[in-house]
Amino acid sequence: MARALPPQFLLALIAAGVSCSGQDRPWTGEPPPEAGGWIEDQAGLWALARNGQKAGIGSIGYAQGWEEAKDLLGVVTYEEGKAEEGGNLYSSGHGPEATLMDMRGETLHTWQLDYADIPDAPPLDDAHQNTWRRVRLMDDGSLVAIYGGRGLVRVDRDSRLIWHLGERVHHDLALLPSGQILTLGRKERLMESLNPRKSVVDDELLWISADGQIEKRVSVLDALLQSRWASDLRALRPLAGDVLHVNTVEPILDPPSGAHPAFQAGRILCCARNPDWLFVLDPQTGRVEWLARAGWRGPHDPRLLPSGRVLLFDNLGASDPRVGPASRVLEYDPLSASITWQWQADPPTGFFSLFCGAATRLRCGNTLITETGNGRAFELDPNGRIVWDFHSPHRAGEDGALVAALFEVQRVPLESLRWMER
Repeated sequence: MARALPPQFLLALIAAGVSCSGQDRPWTGEPPPEAGGWIEDQAGLWALARNGQKAGIGSIGYAQGWEEAKDLLGVVTYEEGKAEEGGNLYSSGHGPEATLMDMRGETLHTWQLDYADIPDAPPLDDAHQNTWRRVRLMDDGSLVAIYGGRGLVRVDRDSRLIWHLGERVHHDLALLPSGQILTLGRKERLMESLNPRKSVVDDELLWISADGQIEKRVSVLDALLQSRWASDLRALRPLAGDVLHVNTVEPILDPPSGAHPAFQAGRILCCARNPDWLFVLDPQTGRVEWLARAGWRGPHDPRLLPSGRVLLFDNLGASDPRVGPASRVLEYDPLSASITWQWQADPPTGFFSLFCGAATRLRCGNTLITETGNGRAFELDPNGRIVWDFHSPHRAGEDGALVAALFEVQRVPLESLRWMER
């Protein structure tokens, strides 16, 4: 049976190119027609125009909640000795907060900073931006967090502000061995070679110093235009607004032996949701050096594995127009250009997140998956059996009727929590 989606989010489905089976026009898996294209909704936000009207859903402002709240709360499955031990760090759509909990769901530590408490910060474009879209924990217990599309902060272990960067940072960030922070920014540009009349959103890779200063920028659009895939970029339609929607920056630090030649140390693995592209960008040459599209749809969070394959959250690739939308997690081999492994629920519609989502291969070989829209994270053993299962206790929407979107759950090694003993 197809999953019934909350009616208040039908516009969001339309804006993402999805509808529901059972409507007058059944869901076909095809993106919406160009009619109206992407237009500026608010400063820095873009929405899909339908019949001349704005959909009202910003492309970088995600709903605080999506699915109807269920009775399951906290950790409902934990097979000690089979799940990888560690802390669990997460942020969600209920607010600007991050929580560190143990394997049984007991809270160990929290960080919180309301955007209104940041001195001299530019105003938010949308209330949904007052959440922490992604967080990363440092060795001293401080935390780096993204206010989606609005800014980046570092707070100490007691949630005191260390610095704030008022750039339109969005989606993802990574901590580099140099001490720098790699993240994504965006700006609007009028690019004659793409569209002489309408602006496009240009995603940028940003290298941020440990004290919060931008040290380097690389334009993704420029990197594509200087590559062999320039014609693929120009062929995209509509060529206005949020053309790419880049959502991942995965630094390639120590590529495994036997990996694809494009996966070299210092390069960055990225994901562009709208055209379904994975690509590798070389910040030294300023060019994209590898690009692939292989059956996934609306993807997020590619991560390079020790095998040289890429683990990927495929938001829509398991969908069937006769049944309904479904997600899957897969491994892609860049050398053979093939999908070599995948996991999906039984029935497939039992696992679905229209937006966001994450998958990480743990050190023990298990896979930790975050099903963002459903407010759930779970860990699979190599046989695909669930050995740890967490359902967010946080709520959103009117009267708390929705489970808060769970952006990502990270398994933090125990040795990285020594700051808690000080």
